[in-house]
Amino acid sequence: MSPDAVRSALAQPDLAVAAYRRAAELREQVGDRYQQAQTLVRLGGVHADTGDRQAAQDVWRNALALLTEMQHPEAETVTGLLAKVS
Repeated sequence: MSPDAVRSALAQPDLAVAAYRRAAELREQVGDRYQQAQTLVRLGGVHADTGDRQAAQDVWRNALALLTEMQHPEAETVTGLLAKVS
């Protein structure tokens, strides 16, 4: 997403959720697991910002699984995000 699209979507969380979901699906289809995880982290942030803690947890758990599988150090960051909404 372009920065302008992100700013516009954040003013309308439903659009942001739809855009991030679609982006995550596309990244999964092309096999880009790191970018898929990053997109899921952003999607979880939108959910958290709008008060949907359960959705944020669900999405962040998926991102954590991907990052852990890749043994990526950003898994620790996602673990911290999960701790904040638990």
